[in-house]
Amino acid sequence: MLILKMTFFPAKSPSAWLGGRRYSTGVDDFVWAYTNTSVQDSGFTFWRSGEPTDPRDPAEPADCMRIRNGFQWFDSKCSRTFDILCEI
Repeated sequence: MLILKMTFFPAKSPSAWLGGRRYSTGVDDFVWAYTNTSVQDSGFTFWRSGEPTDPRDPAEPADCMRIRNGFQWFDSKCSRTFDILCEI
């Protein structure tokens, strides 16, 4: 885990996209983009306390998933720019 932290979370860029997105208006309605399966049903989540947030910003809801230093998950506006994490 230390290697991942040093490699993917340099001090100037502490977040990365996870590949999950909100599919409807529910707070917990996230799916993994590559499989279209429910994040909640996947057997593991690591949301930060208070996340995901209510998506009701009509101009730009927080409909994408990101990970931050400490490896906790957050919802975020999809228009933000972060690195990505990929499984190889």
